[in-house]
Amino acid sequence: MLATEGTNGHRTAQNLRPRRRALAAAGHDDLESLTTATEREIADLHGMGPKALSALRAALAEHDLAFKPR
Repeated sequence: MLATEGTNGHRTAQNLRPRRRALAAAGHDDLESLTTATEREIADLHGMGPKALSALRAALAEHDLAFKPR
């Protein structure tokens, strides 16, 4: 399951729920599935602000993955 960090670097279920639901509804339940979407497509999902996108970018890069090019 995808995760991003909440405030103070702690993962909080309450902060992650809307993001996880939006990602799951769009068919993204792991990092590899994000490679089929552009960053803009993910940014348009509920709860996907700059911090969430930054965390996803970093997680993808950590695994030598990236969003689909435009």
